[in-house]
Amino acid sequence: MSSLRKTAVVAAACLATLAVQADDCIRYNGLTCVQCERGNYLSGGRCYDCPNDCDVCTDGATCTTCESGNYLSNGRCYDCPEDCDVCTSAGTCDRCEFGKNFNGVRCVRNGMNSASTVGVLGAASVLLAAALAVVA
Repeated sequence: MSSLRKTAVVAAACLATLAVQADDCIRYNGLTCVQCERGNYLSGGRCYDCPNDCDVCTDGATCTTCESGNYLSNGRCYDCPEDCDVCTSAGTCDRCEFGKNFNGVRCVRNGMNSASTVGVLGAASVLLAAALAVVA
């Protein structure tokens, strides 16, 4: 086999390897993928995208974990209420975005008189007083 032909064969093998590895695989066994990145599922040695809003899935239609701001129901991910980071169903919110509280219907901005704001301000004033006492 000529040197030029050997070079062409090696180059073709390298290109084939790059083409196979140009997906979301994070671990290979030879040219076969054995583990995909989150948000992808493994099928036939290749990685494929999970459905929208799905963080972990078993195939192209079944989610097992949803991205933040979504909840899982019957293998599918659905949007949480507006401004909600964590929920378990459409009408609930376990954790609103920072600075907001769930009022039973939706996440609303904390007011200056809300219990959480008063508690935070009270704690901040205690810490400030303690810091000033140390400095003095």
